[in-house]
Amino acid sequence: MLGVYKYIALFLLVIFVAVPVCAADREDEIGITIYASVSQITFGDSLSLFCDISAPEQFDIPEPFPEDQTTAFQIPGQPELILPPDPDSDVTTYRFIVYAFAPDTLSIGPFVAEFIDAEGTSGNVRSNVIEIPVNSVIESAESPQMPNRNPLAVKSAGISVWIILILCLLAVLCAAAVFYYIRKKRTAPAPEIFEPVDEIEEFLRLKDLKLYESGYLKELYVQVSLKMRGFLYRNLEFDALNDTTGEIAHELSNKYADKHVVDTINRILEESDSVKYAKYAPPFELSTTVIDRALEPVKAILDEIALRKKEEEEAAADNASPEDGPDPVTENESDMAAEQNEGDK
Repeated sequence: MLGVYKYIALFLLVIFVAVPVCAADREDEIGITIYASVSQITFGDSLSLFCDISAPEQFDIPEPFPEDQTTAFQIPGQPELILPPDPDSDVTTYRFIVYAFAPDTLSIGPFVAEFIDAEGTSGNVRSNVIEIPVNSVIESAESPQMPNRNPLAVKSAGISVWIILILCLLAVLCAAAVFYYIRKKRTAPAPEIFEPVDEIEEFLRLKDLKLYESGYLKELYVQVSLKMRGFLYRNLEFDALNDTTGEIAHELSNKYADKHVVDTINRILEESDSVKYAKYAPPFELSTTVIDRALEPVKAILDEIALRKKEEEEAAADNASPEDGPDPVTENESDMAAEQNEGDK
C-alpha cells in the first residue's frame, strides 16, 4: 500500500513541478525586444516600432501584440513582417506604425509573444518597455500640455494635409459652378423668335409623313417631342427645348391652370422618352393617335391665347374711345363765338 502512495506522489510531482519547469526552460530560449526608430516624437506624429523575436526553429510564434491598449498611442492595422537578411538567422522582426496621442512621455510596452513547440508546450514571453518623450508646450503652470504645432500640421492616419486642402478647394469650386449655373438658368431671358410658326400646320405636316406606317416608330416620337417642346417654348415662354421632361412638368403646373391639358402634355412627353431611351413600343392605339393627342392640348392653349389677346385688344379700345355726348364747355364756347360773329356783321 505504501508503494502505491509513492507512485501517486511521484506522478503529482511530475505534473505540478516538471511541466512548469519545462515551460520555464522554453521561455528562456525565446527573446523579444522592442525599439523605436526615433528618440523623441511630436504630438500627433507617427513612428516606426520594431519588435525582434529570437527563437529556435521548433517554436511556432504568431505575431506579437501589445499587452495593454491605451489612449496615449494607436497602432492601426497589422504589423509588417521584415524578413531577415540571413536565412539561417533565428531572429524575426516585425514593424508597427505607432501614432502618439498624449502630450507627455510616451510609454510603449510590454509586447507579448505567445509560443508553442513541437512537443505541444505553450506559453508566452514579454518584451521590455520603452519610453519616448513627446514634444509639446505649456502656456502656463496651470494649463495642460498642448501640441506645439498648428492642428493642420499634425499628420493624419493615412490622408496627407495637402490632399485634404485640395479636396476642400475642389468642393468649393464645384459648389460655385453649380450656383452660377442655377442662377444663370433662372435669369436667362427666353430667346426671341423672329419667324412666326403655324403651330397646327407643324403637326399636320408630320402626320402627312406617315412615319408609323413606314416603320419609323422612334422617329415619329422624336419629332412629336421636338414639336411639342418647340410649341411650349414659343407660346408659354420657358426653355422647353433644353429642359428635361420633369422640369417641363414643373413649369407647366406653374404657368397653366388647366390640369387636363397639362396631364396630356406630360403623358405624351413621357411616352416619347420611353420610346427614345428605353426602346418602349407603345400599343397600336397609342402609336397611331400620338399626333392627334398632341394636337388636342396645342389647340386648347392656342384658343386660350387668342381669347386673351382679343380681350386685351377690346380693353385697349375701350380705354382709347371718347365718352358719349358733347362736352358742355366746348358747346358753350361755340355758341359764344357764333353770337360774336353776328354782332360784328
